[in-house]
Amino acid sequence: MIPFKVVCGDCGKEVPSDEWQWRHDCGAALNIVFGLQGRKFGELIDVNEQSMKRYAQLLPVKQLPSAHHGWTPIVKQNIDGVEVNFKLEYLSLGGSFKDRGTYVSVAKAKELGLKGIIVDSSGNAGIGFSLMGLLSGIDVDVFISKDAPVGKKHLLRLLHAKVREVDGNRMDANREAIKASEWEGLAYVTQWWNPYFIEGENYGL
Repeated sequence: MIPFKVVCGDCGKEVPSDEWQWRHDCGAALNIVFGLQGRKFGELIDVNEQSMKRYAQLLPVKQLPSAHHGWTPIVKQNIDGVEVNFKLEYLSLGGSFKDRGTYVSVAKAKELGLKGIIVDSSGNAGIGFSLMGLLSGIDVDVFISKDAPVGKKHLLRLLHAKVREVDGNRMDANREAIKASEWEGLAYVTQWWNPYFIEGENYGL
């Protein structure tokens, strides 16, 4: 892992990287800034790895989970004379591209010693967080709209997540998750604000 800073995307102030913070005190989102120190991006990729571990030096965590993530196949199709590449992310462990972000986020949560996290989701991100939480020994509370697909809610429960159904839409679930994180003392780990989630999704192989 190369050195990095966590900085506010608005005011530019740095926040500690050894504690969980999902947004800056000024209300803006946080960004991960790496110190490449003259090294080239390509030199930091382990070409012998066929998973997210290929980018271990470029991810802001000390140790990545043993679970295999990434390296989903690409299928080429010719559509009306145009070659189109389809990335089959549904073959990821949790069934969507959001597994990449949850993989890095939960690894960071474990590194920081978090025992439980709260997320809000319409389904896919919650499944990814719940899967990685189960594999990493971290409790996961998922706030989800009551109108979300029954199959997704069933899968969340199979993955040992605490499913909290919210009357209202996706934004209502978001607001309730943030409120719950404040009074329950659990880390709010969302794909919308979480800078570690974004870093995980940056790597598409």
